[in-house]
Amino acid sequence: MNKTFSAFEQSFSTFDQSFSAFEQSFSAFDQSFSAFEQSFSAFDQSFSAFEQWFSTFDQSFSAFDQSFSAFDQSFSAFDQSFSAFEQSFSAFDQSFSSS
Repeated sequence: MNKTFSAFEQSFSTFDQSFSAFEQSFSAFDQSFSAFEQSFSAFDQSFSAFEQWFSTFDQSFSAFDQSFSAFDQSFSAFDQSFSAFEQSFSAFDQSFSSS
């Protein structure tokens, strides 16, 4: 009976130490997970800020693209107008030279 109780005490002591080690391990895991959560939250906020920046950049680039397209059309119209002016001036010059 005494040997059985002694074996039970040793077994319980081993279990107690094992449980204590598990508690410490779980506490370390909990702290690690908490740090991960904070890190992920920071990443999430950073990504959200990047999405907003990219959206603003995309809108800005789209506006620039439209503006450049309008400038290109305007320049093309000016080029055609200048070409017509050159032809007109050339005709005037020939007319003036022949008279």
